[in-house]
Amino acid sequence: MVTASSSAIADYFHDQVRWRSEKAAECPEDSRNERCADGLEELAAYVLGLPVDDERIIERAVLG
Repeated sequence: MVTASSSAIADYFHDQVRWRSEKAAECPEDSRNERCADGLEELAAYVLGLPVDDERIIERAVLG
């Protein structure tokens, strides 16, 4: 289940994916931005798949 906190974290990662993808398009000879975008996309999916009672998400909600 997705919580507001996990959704906010994933949204941040998706913003970074967009920025990295733009940089990858600007510099196609440099594969680092595309690799980073791919990793951030996987990380966002991981965060969205965490259980509602995951202590890291709960702590994030409490802190911020």
